[in-house]
Amino acid sequence: MCSLQEWAAKAADREKAKAERRRERRERMKAGASKHRFDDPQYDQQKASIAENLDDAIEEGSSPVFFSQIHIGFISH
Repeated sequence: MCSLQEWAAKAADREKAKAERRRERRERMKAGASKHRFDDPQYDQQKASIAENLDDAIEEGSSPVFFSQIHIGFISH
């Protein structure tokens, strides 16, 4: 077991190692190296389709015609 003085003396070394690990991680991030690669064409197609359908729904829901149909529907019931 090491004494408190030995532990404190090694603190600077630990900080240097920690800073080096951070620097290396930043360099990897800058280089664009990622640990995971997700490549699924079917997922990409579904994602694009959902985004398109959402845009269409928002456009339709915010149209004046849609609001007039809702208003008429509430009055007739």
